[in-house]
Amino acid sequence: MDELMLALADSLAHAGPEWVLALGALALFGFKVVPIIEQDRRSARELEARREERKAEESKRREEHDREMVELNGRWLVVSEQGAGAMRAMSAQMEVLNATLQDSKDHSRDMGRQIGEIHEAVVPHGRKE
Repeated sequence: MDELMLALADSLAHAGPEWVLALGALALFGFKVVPIIEQDRRSARELEARREERKAEESKRREEHDREMVELNGRWLVVSEQGAGAMRAMSAQMEVLNATLQDSKDHSRDMGRQIGEIHEAVVPHGRKE
């Protein structure tokens, strides 16, 4: 290893300042810029992981909301059906009451005629007091 380092130093000394500057820039890039790039990539991965986690939570909330809406719509349908049933029952009851009222009116008319006939028979017509 020592021989390699000596050979490298010897070749750099003979290569000139441009190569030394280029290798220095490469070393600086390796020691300073690469960790920054790696940190940036790690931050991007963490950000993407958090984004995926938020998407999963949002999807879970949306599914729960949809489930609640289906349940609520089911309840609304039951209540609507009960209301429609009550309206049908009330309509039937109104028909019965209307028929009973008509019978009562007819019976009252008959009784009124009978009372009128009794009144004519009992009370003399031309009587003045």
